[in-house]
Amino acid sequence: MSYDNFEQMPDSVPSEHLWELRVHIDPSVLKPGENNQIDRIKKILRDVFNGEAVGLKIFHISDDNEMYDGALSHSGKDRTQVGKEVGIYLPDSAVSQLTPAQYKNKLLLLWKKLQENNIPLMYMNLPGDQSITVATNIPSPFSFTSINPTIEEWREKHGILFKKFVPHGKHPILEVDFSFGDLNEHSIKLDQEELQRTTDFLANHKSAVYQDIQQQIDLIRSQPVSYEDILFNDEKSTELLKGLVNKYHHDVESIELTKQGAAQLQFKKHLNLHAEYQLLIEACPHDSNKEFISRMPPIKFNNFTEENAIQIITNLRTEFAQTVNDIRQDFLTLDGDLPFNPEELTDLIKKNPSKMQSIYRQLALIKQEESFNKESNPTIALLTAYKNNREQITPKQYFSFFGKISRLFGAYSKKEKFDAVDELIKSIHDNNYKLDKRYLGPLKQGRLKSIIEKANINLDEYIDQSSALTKTKK
Repeated sequence: MSYDNFEQMPDSVPSEHLWELRVHIDPSVLKPGENNQIDRIKKILRDVFNGEAVGLKIFHISDDNEMYDGALSHSGKDRTQVGKEVGIYLPDSAVSQLTPAQYKNKLLLLWKKLQENNIPLMYMNLPGDQSITVATNIPSPFSFTSINPTIEEWREKHGILFKKFVPHGKHPILEVDFSFGDLNEHSIKLDQEELQRTTDFLANHKSAVYQDIQQQIDLIRSQPVSYEDILFNDEKSTELLKGLVNKYHHDVESIELTKQGAAQLQFKKHLNLHAEYQLLIEACPHDSNKEFISRMPPIKFNNFTEENAIQIITNLRTEFAQTVNDIRQDFLTLDGDLPFNPEELTDLIKKNPSKMQSIYRQLALIKQEESFNKESNPTIALLTAYKNNREQITPKQYFSFFGKISRLFGAYSKKEKFDAVDELIKSIHDNNYKLDKRYLGPLKQGRLKSIIEKANINLDEYIDQSSALTKTKK
């Protein structure tokens, strides 16, 4: 499945720069089954943007992740639709349209309606997009992008895999952001529980991608023969290719012309008996562009000659060493560890260059996702933002992220409460975001210690009981 463009942008409204607003929806409600909420989401979008010059689309996710999740795709996609579940096409920046304040009110209304209808949202930063944030550092469920005006990004080596957001003109959506006062005014919930869903999703997503890549690496290791061995063996490459095509010509000549389709089907079945030929085709490296086209050109059976076969193999052999090095260099540019021994990288590429190119793109997508969201620890992001926006919030909001810890401060002034949690924030930072019995020392010092003593709380016992305080940063 793919996008359902259920409301089209009016033809009279210029939109060639493709300004697109994204709404990050948890994919669990876009899949087939009883939890599917697509119709409800479409109705909410229509209600909010009724009469406005926008286009609306939503992704229908099938059981197969191939079209939706680029990081789990085996076809070398240069993009993913994760975080882009809903798209809202906007007019170009020079066109008369909603003001920044009007766009902001529309998005706050949309956010509120989605929450009221129990549509799970995701709070994440998307590579290639500009996030619309809350209090400058917390991702909202919204981001946007447009075509980069400085380059033709689809012509880049890997298409839009490493797209950077560059605004095309001064669009009103660029001026939209949210404060805690905006959220309070619209009764929008934003707390640790709400953000934790996204943190869990990202952790599970990374784990699933790395597990998938590990399975593919194991399959490459287990190949009985490598692409390199077939390519540089005349009997397994040139002669095999010529022989199989000649067999096809013989089949065509031996039957009626109207049955060529049947002959071609027989030819494909014949190919399935030749593992070397299949690997020669399927493991052939790709051009590293948006389309990700195999360097093995399509074989035109009707006029294929022995000279064609020789030329194809000769060209592939000539390019092989440089191709292997190019793929290797791509992997070495990735930040962090590889999910396999780096010493076997070159051998894995030689065994199956096409699959390794695809794995590289999977890794690039998931590492970008991780990098763009590594600072989005929900507890720290929310508490730090609340600390910097105290005039817009209530003590109840400030302490809700620690669950039962609010009971420690029931009898104290607002300043004492803020001071205590400031100390707690600092302790979490100083101890690498971990709070358990191994990291209690800083919590027993300074202002927090005196308040805990006044409340007559056994801190060791309290932390055992409070799951909100034992979260560990992934």
